[in-house]
Amino acid sequence: MVTVVSIIGGEGKMGKWLRNHFVKMNYSVQTYDVKIPKRKPSNATICKSIEECVRIADIVVLSVPVSKTPDLIMECELFMKNKSILLDISSIKNDVVKVLLKTPHTITPISVHPMFGPGAKNAINKKILLVPIRDKQTEYRIVNSIFKGSKIMVIKNAKEHDELMSLVLGLVYYINLIFALVLSNKKIPRLRKYSGTSYTIQSLLCESILASEPSLISSLLMMNPYLEKHVIQVNKIMQEIFTTIKTNNTKKLERIINLLKRKYTQESNLYESYGKLYSLLGL
Repeated sequence: MVTVVSIIGGEGKMGKWLRNHFVKMNYSVQTYDVKIPKRKPSNATICKSIEECVRIADIVVLSVPVSKTPDLIMECELFMKNKSILLDISSIKNDVVKVLLKTPHTITPISVHPMFGPGAKNAINKKILLVPIRDKQTEYRIVNSIFKGSKIMVIKNAKEHDELMSLVLGLVYYINLIFALVLSNKKIPRLRKYSGTSYTIQSLLCESILASEPSLISSLLMMNPYLEKHVIQVNKIMQEIFTTIKTNNTKKLERIINLLKRKYTQESNLYESYGKLYSLLGL
């Protein structure tokens, strides 16, 4: 029997990636999105409503902004058939997991977070975080079967997930947004022309982040309750560094740098990281 996968939010960048992923697995794919597709995909059925999209699905995947996910979980569960799977891929889990825990036991709720974007060619060797809802073993097995070859990593709960994401995503996006704003009124092509490796790598990261959906960026910065404390710390540190530079306190600045070098040398190879930076650029 062919597995039917329904993607809610199928016209988003990640929704299209998921559609192609499941088609390659020989699943029958149908999608629904409030945005009407400019061109109907040849490899999926476009549905006119959520009810139509999910009622015969074996797997329902929610690929929508985090702010809309809880309400869509409650809507989808009304129409899903027994023994079907409801898969959430949101990047902030706290509110989402609370709603998934309340879904009927006739369906299997699963919450994952792919640690890659729609630019990835496939899911092989890519990290996918799993936040257990009811049955960790069953949920792991299902995720492992629909994302074959991925590195499935179990996170204890939604709190731990969101705390981690406040640093590895939220803080990174926050700093790069500031970087982008500072350069936004500069002649970027001229900077790129004369830049070296440091600026090239930083600008690539910054521009790739700006290529993300605005709803993703805003959710990472505004919906994660654990990010605020890090932002406060960043602003405080920036002011301290600024004051150190403005007062020409070379000794203090070099002391800070040396402390950081000792700390990071204990946990990673700085020279290896330096080499990887150049290898990324093919230099």
